[in-house]
Amino acid sequence: MVSRFFPGCFLPVIVLVLFLIPPVYASSSSVLFIIDSSGSMSQKLGGETRLDAAKRAFSDLINGLPSEINVGLEVYGHRGEKDCSAIEVVQPVTRLDRDALKSKIASLKAEKGATPIADALITGAEVLKKVKGSKSIVLISDGKETCGGGPVATVKRLKKQGIDVKVHVVGFTVGTEERKQLEAIAGAGGGNYYQADNSNALAESLKKIKSTVAVTKSKVLIKDGFDEEYLAEHWEIKNPNPDSIIVEDGFLQILTDLPKDNLLEPTNLVLLKKELPKQWEAILRLRHTLMDSWSWYKNQVAGLILYRDKNNGIMLAVSNWDYASSTQAVNFAKVKKGKWMPGFKAELGKPVEEREVVIRLQRIKRKFVASFLNSKGKWQKIGEFTELRPKYKLGIFALRGDGRSREAMEKFDSFELKEIM
Repeated sequence: MVSRFFPGCFLPVIVLVLFLIPPVYASSSSVLFIIDSSGSMSQKLGGETRLDAAKRAFSDLINGLPSEINVGLEVYGHRGEKDCSAIEVVQPVTRLDRDALKSKIASLKAEKGATPIADALITGAEVLKKVKGSKSIVLISDGKETCGGGPVATVKRLKKQGIDVKVHVVGFTVGTEERKQLEAIAGAGGGNYYQADNSNALAESLKKIKSTVAVTKSKVLIKDGFDEEYLAEHWEIKNPNPDSIIVEDGFLQILTDLPKDNLLEPTNLVLLKKELPKQWEAILRLRHTLMDSWSWYKNQVAGLILYRDKNNGIMLAVSNWDYASSTQAVNFAKVKKGKWMPGFKAELGKPVEEREVVIRLQRIKRKFVASFLNSKGKWQKIGEFTELRPKYKLGIFALRGDGRSREAMEKFDSFELKEIM
Protein backbone atom coordinates (compact mmCIF):
# COMPACT_ATOMS: atom_id res chain seq x y z
CA MET A 1 0.00 0.00 0.00
CA VAL A 2 1.32 3.46 -0.91
CA SER A 3 -0.31 6.60 0.48
CA ARG A 4 0.21 10.32 0.41
CA PHE A 5 0.23 12.44 3.53
CA PHE A 6 -0.26 16.12 4.33
CA PRO A 7 0.99 18.11 7.31
CA GLY A 8 -1.38 18.97 10.08
CA CYS A 9 0.02 21.42 12.58
CA PHE A 10 3.37 19.67 12.24
CA LEU A 11 3.18 16.38 10.38
CA PRO A 12 1.22 14.67 7.59
CA VAL A 13 -1.96 12.61 7.45
CA ILE A 14 -2.64 10.01 4.74
CA VAL A 15 -4.39 10.73 1.44
CA LEU A 16 -4.25 9.37 -2.11
CA VAL A 17 -1.94 10.63 -4.87
CA LEU A 18 -2.12 11.26 -8.59
CA PHE A 19 1.04 11.22 -10.74
CA LEU A 20 1.75 13.41 -13.75
CA ILE A 21 3.38 11.99 -16.88
CA PRO A 22 7.01 13.13 -16.75
CA PRO A 23 9.28 14.01 -19.67
CA VAL A 24 11.80 11.78 -21.39
CA TYR A 25 14.96 11.22 -19.35
CA ALA A 26 18.16 11.21 -21.40
CA SER A 27 20.09 9.12 -18.84
CA SER A 28 17.91 6.03 -19.22
CA SER A 29 17.47 3.53 -22.00
CA SER A 30 14.53 4.12 -24.33
CA VAL A 31 12.44 1.48 -26.06
CA LEU A 32 9.62 1.74 -28.58
CA PHE A 33 7.39 -1.30 -28.91
CA ILE A 34 5.79 -1.79 -32.34
CA ILE A 35 2.84 -4.16 -32.23
CA ASP A 36 1.09 -5.75 -35.20
CA SER A 37 -2.68 -5.20 -34.93
CA SER A 38 -3.56 -6.31 -38.45
CA GLY A 39 -6.29 -8.76 -39.41
CA SER A 40 -4.17 -11.87 -38.99
CA MET A 41 -3.82 -11.11 -35.27
CA SER A 42 -7.53 -11.92 -34.87
CA GLN A 43 -6.86 -15.60 -35.56
CA LYS A 44 -7.44 -17.96 -32.66
CA LEU A 45 -4.59 -19.23 -30.52
CA GLY A 46 -6.03 -21.66 -28.04
CA GLY A 47 -8.92 -19.99 -26.26
CA GLU A 48 -7.96 -16.44 -27.26
CA THR A 49 -6.88 -14.46 -30.30
CA ARG A 50 -3.25 -13.81 -31.14
CA LEU A 51 -3.77 -10.14 -30.28
CA ASP A 52 -5.30 -10.97 -26.89
CA ALA A 53 -2.29 -13.15 -26.10
CA ALA A 54 0.06 -10.34 -27.15
CA LYS A 55 -1.87 -7.85 -25.00
CA ARG A 56 -1.57 -10.07 -21.95
CA ALA A 57 2.14 -10.72 -22.42
CA PHE A 58 2.83 -7.04 -23.06
CA SER A 59 0.96 -5.96 -19.92
CA ASP A 60 2.98 -8.45 -17.84
CA LEU A 61 6.17 -7.07 -19.37
CA ILE A 62 5.20 -3.48 -18.50
CA ASN A 63 4.62 -4.47 -14.86
CA GLY A 64 8.19 -5.75 -14.64
CA LEU A 65 10.01 -2.87 -16.33
CA PRO A 66 12.10 -0.55 -14.12
CA SER A 67 10.60 2.89 -13.61
CA GLU A 68 13.75 4.65 -14.84
CA ILE A 69 13.41 3.77 -18.52
CA ASN A 70 11.52 5.54 -21.29
CA VAL A 71 8.87 3.53 -23.12
CA GLY A 72 6.60 4.20 -26.10
CA LEU A 73 4.06 2.22 -28.11
CA GLU A 74 3.45 2.19 -31.87
CA VAL A 75 0.87 0.07 -33.67
CA TYR A 76 0.02 -0.69 -37.29
CA GLY A 77 -2.83 -2.36 -39.13
CA HIS A 78 -5.25 -1.19 -36.44
CA ARG A 79 -7.76 0.56 -38.68
CA GLY A 80 -9.21 0.38 -42.17
CA GLU A 81 -9.11 -2.48 -44.64
CA LYS A 82 -5.71 -3.14 -46.21
CA ASP A 83 -4.77 0.43 -45.29
CA CYS A 84 -0.97 0.68 -45.50
CA SER A 85 -1.04 4.13 -43.87
CA ALA A 86 -2.50 2.75 -40.63
CA ILE A 87 0.59 3.46 -38.50
CA GLU A 88 0.30 5.36 -35.24
CA VAL A 89 2.44 6.15 -32.20
CA VAL A 90 -0.29 5.77 -29.59
CA GLN A 91 2.02 6.41 -26.61
CA PRO A 92 5.05 8.73 -26.99
CA VAL A 93 8.46 7.63 -25.76
CA THR A 94 8.54 9.10 -22.27
CA ARG A 95 9.23 8.08 -18.68
CA LEU A 96 7.50 4.74 -18.06
CA ASP A 97 3.77 5.21 -17.44
CA ARG A 98 2.44 1.72 -16.80
CA ASP A 99 -1.22 2.65 -16.56
CA ALA A 100 -1.21 4.67 -19.79
CA LEU A 101 0.57 1.92 -21.73
CA LYS A 102 -1.69 -0.84 -20.47
CA SER A 103 -4.75 1.27 -21.25
CA LYS A 104 -3.56 1.84 -24.82
CA ILE A 105 -2.76 -1.80 -25.44
CA ALA A 106 -6.08 -2.93 -23.91
CA SER A 107 -8.01 -0.77 -26.38
CA LEU A 108 -6.45 -2.36 -29.49
CA LYS A 109 -8.53 -4.46 -31.85
CA ALA A 110 -7.38 -6.59 -34.75
CA GLU A 111 -8.79 -4.96 -37.90
CA LYS A 112 -8.47 -5.95 -41.54
CA GLY A 113 -5.41 -3.78 -41.87
CA ALA A 114 -2.23 -4.46 -43.77
CA THR A 115 1.31 -5.09 -42.47
CA PRO A 116 3.45 -2.03 -43.34
CA ILE A 117 6.56 -3.09 -41.42
CA ALA A 118 9.05 -0.93 -43.35
CA ASP A 119 7.11 2.29 -42.88
CA ALA A 120 6.41 1.41 -39.24
CA LEU A 121 10.16 1.08 -38.65
CA ILE A 122 10.78 4.44 -40.34
CA THR A 123 8.19 6.07 -38.07
CA GLY A 124 9.73 4.45 -35.01
CA ALA A 125 13.26 5.51 -35.95
CA GLU A 126 12.10 9.12 -36.42
CA VAL A 127 10.57 9.09 -32.95
CA LEU A 128 13.71 7.70 -31.32
CA LYS A 129 16.04 9.98 -33.27
CA LYS A 130 15.01 12.80 -30.92
CA VAL A 131 15.92 10.79 -27.81
CA LYS A 132 19.40 10.59 -26.26
CA GLY A 133 20.99 7.51 -24.74
CA SER A 134 20.51 3.82 -25.51
CA LYS A 135 17.60 3.25 -27.94
CA SER A 136 15.78 0.11 -29.07
CA ILE A 137 12.80 -0.92 -31.15
CA VAL A 138 10.95 -4.14 -30.31
CA LEU A 139 8.79 -5.33 -33.22
CA ILE A 140 6.13 -7.96 -32.48
CA SER A 141 4.59 -9.35 -35.68
CA ASP A 142 2.76 -12.45 -36.87
CA GLY A 143 3.53 -11.87 -40.53
CA LYS A 144 5.77 -10.32 -43.14
CA GLU A 145 5.59 -7.03 -45.03
CA THR A 146 2.44 -6.72 -47.21
CA CYS A 147 2.67 -3.10 -48.38
CA GLY A 148 5.51 -3.39 -50.85
CA GLY A 149 8.19 -2.03 -48.54
CA GLY A 150 11.59 -3.54 -47.94
CA PRO A 151 12.00 -3.64 -44.14
CA VAL A 152 15.49 -5.17 -44.19
CA ALA A 153 16.79 -2.56 -46.66
CA THR A 154 14.98 0.13 -44.64
CA VAL A 155 16.79 -0.81 -41.43
CA LYS A 156 20.14 -0.86 -43.21
CA ARG A 157 19.45 2.57 -44.69
CA LEU A 158 18.51 4.00 -41.31
CA LYS A 159 21.76 2.67 -39.86
CA LYS A 160 23.75 4.32 -42.67
CA GLN A 161 21.97 7.60 -41.90
CA GLY A 162 23.42 7.44 -38.40
CA ILE A 163 20.20 6.60 -36.55
CA ASP A 164 21.62 4.43 -33.76
CA VAL A 165 18.67 2.19 -32.87
CA LYS A 166 18.80 -1.53 -32.17
CA VAL A 167 15.92 -3.54 -33.60
CA HIS A 168 14.73 -6.68 -31.81
CA VAL A 169 11.99 -8.80 -33.39
CA VAL A 170 9.51 -11.33 -32.03
CA GLY A 171 7.98 -13.59 -34.68
CA PHE A 172 4.65 -14.65 -33.21
CA THR A 173 3.26 -17.90 -34.67
CA VAL A 174 4.97 -17.26 -38.00
CA GLY A 175 5.82 -19.73 -40.72
CA THR A 176 9.19 -20.37 -42.34
CA GLU A 177 8.92 -17.65 -44.98
CA GLU A 178 7.75 -14.96 -42.56
CA ARG A 179 10.39 -15.98 -40.02
CA LYS A 180 13.15 -15.60 -42.60
CA GLN A 181 12.24 -11.95 -43.23
CA LEU A 182 11.77 -11.11 -39.54
CA GLU A 183 15.12 -12.69 -38.65
CA ALA A 184 16.76 -10.61 -41.35
CA ILE A 185 15.22 -7.43 -39.92
CA ALA A 186 16.67 -8.19 -36.49
CA GLY A 187 20.05 -9.01 -38.01
CA ALA A 188 20.15 -5.75 -39.97
CA GLY A 189 19.13 -3.85 -36.84
CA GLY A 190 21.88 -5.34 -34.68
CA GLY A 191 19.28 -6.96 -32.43
CA ASN A 192 17.97 -10.40 -31.57
CA TYR A 193 15.22 -12.51 -33.09
CA TYR A 194 12.83 -14.50 -30.90
CA GLN A 195 10.50 -17.20 -32.21
CA ALA A 196 7.24 -17.51 -30.22
CA ASP A 197 4.87 -20.24 -31.35
CA ASN A 198 2.42 -19.82 -28.46
CA SER A 199 1.47 -17.35 -25.73
CA ASN A 200 3.87 -18.83 -23.16
CA ALA A 201 6.78 -18.57 -25.60
CA LEU A 202 5.79 -14.97 -26.32
CA ALA A 203 5.89 -14.14 -22.62
CA GLU A 204 9.32 -15.78 -22.29
CA SER A 205 10.61 -13.87 -25.32
CA LEU A 206 9.52 -10.56 -23.83
CA LYS A 207 11.24 -11.42 -20.53
CA LYS A 208 14.50 -11.97 -22.41
CA ILE A 209 14.02 -8.70 -24.29
CA LYS A 210 13.41 -6.83 -21.02
CA SER A 211 16.88 -7.73 -19.73
CA THR A 212 18.36 -6.44 -23.00
CA VAL A 213 16.55 -3.13 -23.45
CA ALA A 214 15.85 -2.05 -19.84
CA VAL A 215 19.30 -0.73 -19.04
CA THR A 216 20.12 2.37 -17.05
CA LYS A 217 23.78 3.27 -17.30
CA SER A 218 25.46 4.36 -14.09
CA LYS A 219 28.90 4.90 -12.59
CA VAL A 220 29.71 4.07 -8.98
CA LEU A 221 31.14 7.13 -7.21
CA ILE A 222 31.18 5.97 -3.59
CA LYS A 223 30.73 2.52 -2.06
CA ASP A 224 31.00 2.36 1.71
CA GLY A 225 30.45 -0.80 3.75
CA PHE A 226 31.48 0.91 7.03
CA ASP A 227 34.13 -1.80 7.54
CA GLU A 228 36.75 0.42 9.20
CA GLU A 229 36.75 1.77 12.76
CA TYR A 230 36.10 5.31 11.61
CA LEU A 231 34.12 7.20 9.01
CA ALA A 232 35.70 7.49 5.57
CA GLU A 233 37.05 10.88 4.54
CA HIS A 234 34.15 11.56 2.18
CA TRP A 235 31.86 12.06 5.24
CA GLU A 236 31.49 14.92 7.69
CA ILE A 237 29.36 15.14 10.84
CA LYS A 238 27.02 18.03 11.62
CA ASN A 239 25.82 18.47 15.23
CA PRO A 240 28.32 15.89 16.50
CA ASN A 241 27.99 13.92 19.71
CA PRO A 242 30.88 11.43 19.89
CA ASP A 243 29.14 9.48 22.65
CA SER A 244 26.28 8.41 20.39
CA ILE A 245 27.97 7.46 17.09
CA ILE A 246 30.43 4.71 16.26
CA VAL A 247 31.67 2.69 13.28
CA GLU A 248 31.95 -0.88 14.51
CA ASP A 249 31.30 -4.48 13.43
CA GLY A 250 30.70 -3.45 9.82
CA PHE A 251 28.02 -0.88 10.67
CA LEU A 252 27.71 2.84 11.09
CA GLN A 253 25.79 2.90 14.38
CA ILE A 254 23.93 5.95 15.70
CA LEU A 255 22.23 6.09 19.09
CA THR A 256 19.16 8.21 18.56
CA ASP A 257 18.93 11.61 20.24
CA LEU A 258 16.26 14.28 20.17
CA PRO A 259 16.98 16.89 17.47
CA LYS A 260 18.25 20.26 18.67
CA ASP A 261 15.67 22.28 16.77
CA ASN A 262 13.58 20.12 14.41
CA LEU A 263 13.76 16.93 12.36
CA LEU A 264 16.19 18.48 9.87
CA GLU A 265 18.73 19.16 12.63
CA PRO A 266 19.43 15.71 14.12
CA THR A 267 22.45 14.98 16.25
CA ASN A 268 25.25 13.26 14.31
CA LEU A 269 23.94 14.15 10.88
CA VAL A 270 26.38 12.35 8.58
CA LEU A 271 26.76 14.34 5.34
CA LEU A 272 28.70 13.68 2.15
CA LYS A 273 31.40 16.22 1.43
CA LYS A 274 31.27 15.31 -2.26
CA GLU A 275 29.25 17.52 -4.59
CA LEU A 276 26.49 15.56 -6.23
CA PRO A 277 26.34 15.09 -10.03
CA LYS A 278 23.34 16.29 -11.99
CA GLN A 279 21.74 12.86 -11.96
CA TRP A 280 22.46 10.25 -9.33
CA GLU A 281 21.12 7.48 -7.14
CA ALA A 282 21.93 6.63 -3.53
CA ILE A 283 21.19 3.21 -2.03
CA LEU A 284 21.24 2.71 1.74
CA ARG A 285 20.90 -0.60 3.57
CA LEU A 286 19.98 -0.30 7.23
CA ARG A 287 18.58 -2.25 10.17
CA HIS A 288 15.70 -0.42 11.79
CA THR A 289 14.87 -0.85 15.49
CA LEU A 290 11.25 -1.27 16.56
CA MET A 291 9.63 1.55 18.55
CA ASP A 292 6.15 2.10 19.98
CA SER A 293 4.64 5.47 19.11
CA TRP A 294 1.47 7.00 17.72
CA SER A 295 3.07 9.12 15.00
CA TRP A 296 6.01 8.43 12.70
CA TYR A 297 7.80 11.70 13.46
CA LYS A 298 7.71 10.93 17.20
CA ASN A 299 9.20 7.58 16.43
CA GLN A 300 12.58 6.03 15.83
CA VAL A 301 13.40 7.48 12.40
CA ALA A 302 16.41 6.67 10.20
CA GLY A 303 17.40 6.89 6.56
CA LEU A 304 18.62 9.27 3.87
CA ILE A 305 18.34 13.03 4.00
CA LEU A 306 18.81 15.90 1.56
CA TYR A 307 19.84 18.78 3.80
CA ARG A 308 19.95 22.49 2.93
CA ASP A 309 19.27 24.12 6.29
CA LYS A 310 16.97 23.64 9.27
CA ASN A 311 13.97 24.87 7.25
CA ASN A 312 14.57 23.10 3.93
CA GLY A 313 15.18 19.43 3.28
CA ILE A 314 13.88 16.06 2.13
CA MET A 315 13.81 12.86 4.22
CA LEU A 316 13.49 9.26 3.08
CA ALA A 317 12.89 7.69 6.48
CA VAL A 318 12.18 4.22 7.85
CA SER A 319 9.91 4.20 10.91
CA ASN A 320 6.78 2.69 12.36
CA TRP A 321 3.72 3.82 10.42
CA ASP A 322 2.01 4.29 13.77
CA TYR A 323 1.35 2.21 16.85
CA ALA A 324 -2.36 1.72 16.19
CA SER A 325 -1.94 0.27 12.69
CA SER A 326 0.82 -2.12 13.84
CA THR A 327 2.89 -1.59 10.71
CA GLN A 328 6.30 -0.29 9.80
CA ALA A 329 6.77 2.04 6.86
CA VAL A 330 9.02 4.17 4.67
CA ASN A 331 8.16 7.88 4.66
CA PHE A 332 9.16 10.35 1.94
CA ALA A 333 8.74 13.88 3.30
CA LYS A 334 9.75 17.39 2.27
CA VAL A 335 10.12 20.58 4.27
CA LYS A 336 10.15 23.87 2.37
CA LYS A 337 10.70 27.17 4.19
CA GLY A 338 9.84 25.49 7.46
CA LYS A 339 6.57 24.00 6.18
CA TRP A 340 5.86 20.33 5.59
CA MET A 341 4.77 19.67 2.02
CA PRO A 342 2.49 16.84 0.80
CA GLY A 343 4.49 13.63 0.95
CA PHE A 344 4.28 9.84 0.73
CA LYS A 345 4.29 6.61 2.73
CA ALA A 346 4.58 2.93 1.91
CA GLU A 347 3.96 0.00 4.24
CA LEU A 348 6.73 -2.48 4.96
CA GLY A 349 4.72 -4.95 7.01
CA LYS A 350 4.11 -5.92 10.60
CA PRO A 351 6.66 -4.59 13.10
CA VAL A 352 9.72 -6.69 13.91
CA GLU A 353 12.40 -5.98 16.49
CA GLU A 354 15.06 -5.34 13.83
CA ARG A 355 14.03 -4.96 10.19
CA GLU A 356 16.53 -4.88 7.34
CA VAL A 357 15.44 -2.27 4.80
CA VAL A 358 17.02 -1.10 1.54
CA ILE A 359 15.98 2.35 0.36
CA ARG A 360 16.90 4.24 -2.79
CA LEU A 361 16.83 7.96 -3.53
CA GLN A 362 17.37 9.16 -7.10
CA ARG A 363 17.83 12.50 -8.76
CA ILE A 364 16.56 12.19 -12.36
CA LYS A 365 16.18 15.39 -14.34
CA ARG A 366 14.21 17.69 -12.03
CA LYS A 367 12.76 15.00 -9.80
CA PHE A 368 13.79 13.27 -6.60
CA VAL A 369 12.37 9.73 -6.72
CA ALA A 370 12.12 7.47 -3.65
CA SER A 371 11.89 3.66 -3.71
CA PHE A 372 12.45 0.68 -1.44
CA LEU A 373 13.30 -2.96 -2.10
CA ASN A 374 10.10 -4.91 -1.51
CA SER A 375 9.65 -8.51 -0.35
CA LYS A 376 9.83 -9.72 -3.97
CA GLY A 377 13.26 -8.16 -4.42
CA LYS A 378 11.99 -5.41 -6.74
CA TRP A 379 12.23 -1.65 -6.39
CA GLN A 380 8.85 -0.26 -5.39
CA LYS A 381 8.32 3.43 -5.95
CA ILE A 382 7.09 5.50 -2.99
CA GLY A 383 6.77 8.93 -4.57
CA GLU A 384 8.63 11.85 -6.12
CA PHE A 385 9.27 15.55 -5.55
CA THR A 386 10.13 18.14 -8.20
CA GLU A 387 12.99 20.61 -7.59
CA LEU A 388 14.11 23.13 -10.20
CA ARG A 389 17.32 24.26 -8.48
CA PRO A 390 18.39 21.70 -5.88
CA LYS A 391 21.07 22.84 -3.43
CA TYR A 392 21.17 19.98 -0.99
CA LYS A 393 23.79 17.90 0.74
CA LEU A 394 23.11 14.17 0.82
CA GLY A 395 23.43 12.40 4.14
CA ILE A 396 22.49 9.67 6.60
CA PHE A 397 20.56 10.35 9.78
CA ALA A 398 18.92 8.70 12.79
CA LEU A 399 16.82 10.37 15.49
CA ARG A 400 13.91 10.01 17.87
CA GLY A 401 11.22 12.60 17.45
CA ASP A 402 9.68 12.72 20.89
CA GLY A 403 10.96 12.89 24.48
CA ARG A 404 8.62 10.07 25.44
CA SER A 405 10.38 7.59 23.13
CA ARG A 406 13.45 5.73 24.30
CA GLU A 407 16.95 5.83 22.91
CA ALA A 408 17.70 3.04 20.46
CA MET A 409 20.52 2.07 18.10
CA GLU A 410 20.12 2.40 14.35
CA LYS A 411 22.59 0.39 12.25
CA PHE A 412 23.60 1.31 8.71
CA ASP A 413 25.09 -1.58 6.79
CA SER A 414 26.15 -0.02 3.48
CA PHE A 415 25.86 3.08 1.31
CA GLU A 416 26.37 3.45 -2.43
CA LEU A 417 26.28 6.56 -4.61
CA LYS A 418 26.11 6.24 -8.39
CA GLU A 419 26.09 8.79 -11.16
CA ILE A 420 23.32 8.11 -13.68
CA MET A 421 24.83 8.69 -17.11
